[in-house]
Amino acid sequence: MRQLVSFVVINKDRKELLKRCLTAIFNQTYTNIEVILVDNASLDGSVEMVGSNFPDVKIIKNTMNLLVAKAYNQGAKQANGKYLAFLNSDYYMMPNWLE
Repeated sequence: MRQLVSFVVINKDRKELLKRCLTAIFNQTYTNIEVILVDNASLDGSVEMVGSNFPDVKIIKNTMNLLVAKAYNQGAKQANGKYLAFLNSDYYMMPNWLE
């Protein structure tokens, strides 16, 4: 059985890039994954877009920008995977990246 991999993605007002990033994650050939979004107080509708288009994503919505390290730590605490993949919302990978 393949081990669970947790993707922790941080975002701040990058809705379109975030959509591309999440699409790439869910198009991975390795399918035993969970995705955690840590949103740092976006005002561009990022959280709403994720809720509408990616219902399997766990969302942590911050009321202020906690910056990178604190946001990643928040996501890591919620992760269940044996392995963690930390991504910024502007990251895009090929479908076999995780393999």
